[in-house]
Amino acid sequence: KWVTVKDLKNTYSSFDFTKTSLGSTYTLRVLGYKTFPDGRAYTQGNTVTKKAIPQKAVVTSTNSSSTSIKLSWKKISGVNGYEVLQKDGSRWKKLYDTKSAKKTSYLVKNLTPGKKYTFAVKAYKKNSHKKKVYGEYTAQKIKAVPATPRGIKAKVSRGNVTIRWTKQTDVSGYRIQRKRGSKWVTLTTKVSAKATSYKDEKVKKGSKYTYRIQSYKTGKGKVYSGNSKEITVAVKK
Repeated sequence: KWVTVKDLKNTYSSFDFTKTSLGSTYTLRVLGYKTFPDGRAYTQGNTVTKKAIPQKAVVTSTNSSSTSIKLSWKKISGVNGYEVLQKDGSRWKKLYDTKSAKKTSYLVKNLTPGKKYTFAVKAYKKNSHKKKVYGEYTAQKIKAVPATPRGIKAKVSRGNVTIRWTKQTDVSGYRIQRKRGSKWVTLTTKVSAKATSYKDEKVKKGSKYTYRIQSYKTGKGKVYSGNSKEITVAVKK
């Protein structure tokens, strides 16, 4: 038997069905109608079946170091907490339960540089029987690489260009690249982990140069970070 939940004017194009019981499944349909002197004529409506569950967590992932990844998500009102999951083969294993709706991030540690990982975050709310009802989730795939260099600056002095950046931990060195046309050319990868600057002496007066930096971790080969922001400088004549 179908029960009318709401009678809306034709100015509406959406409706929030809130009279639900957590964890229960509902089948809904929307019928258009036209009123005549002898009553209403209804359209045929398509049905949709949904379970009353918490919202899906919107998650972002960031490389904090070559061995750690930070997962962050937007706070969802009305939930009791979140569970952080990691995919292990074809199965998911729980890494952490926030046990609170206030915490909206988690740092996954002890990862292998260069290895790809899959994570997910599920919001949950407890029903009247104290059982967790979980929301849907989207898998986050990310590779464990060093953090992207930040604080990039460039200065021209005495006909040379000096690029500077904020020092990073847990890296083996840095790669400096300069743009040539539409391509990037590596100037050097022999910049130590302790360094926070590099001087490019092969520049010409009256020209503009664009640079970017990656950090890397050495293991079985070099594992590079994402690209830093690009910075462009002009060498005056």
